[in-house]
Amino acid sequence: MCLQSVAMCSIRTFVPLFPNEFRPFLARPSTIFVQAKTNKSITLNLNLMTHQHPSNWPAATNENLKKGFRIHLLVFLLATPVLWLVWYLTDRTYPWPLWSTPAWAIGVLFHYLGAFVFRKSVNH
Repeated sequence: MCLQSVAMCSIRTFVPLFPNEFRPFLARPSTIFVQAKTNKSITLNLNLMTHQHPSNWPAATNENLKKGFRIHLLVFLLATPVLWLVWYLTDRTYPWPLWSTPAWAIGVLFHYLGAFVFRKSVNH
């Protein structure tokens, strides 16, 4: 039994991964897993007040959007030469980084557009 408040406690339950196999699973206090005889778990949410509608979530600030884009761009610029180096040092018969590099660059481009060009205005 938890001596602290219910919000600070965790319920340890066992959820089957495969038939006749059990694995410990750490559940949130607002969720209870009921084990049926058919080895299927049913999730019951008893505390619906803790979940908020996405419209009530805090808006992302422009600084966070810009920082996220900079991190994404940095990872792209560091990982792309590594991909090409792996290709160069292994089998050079087919240039497979030609698929991943432009696809990832398109993702970076859309991230840039979302962070700098098409920003949503925050109204409070």
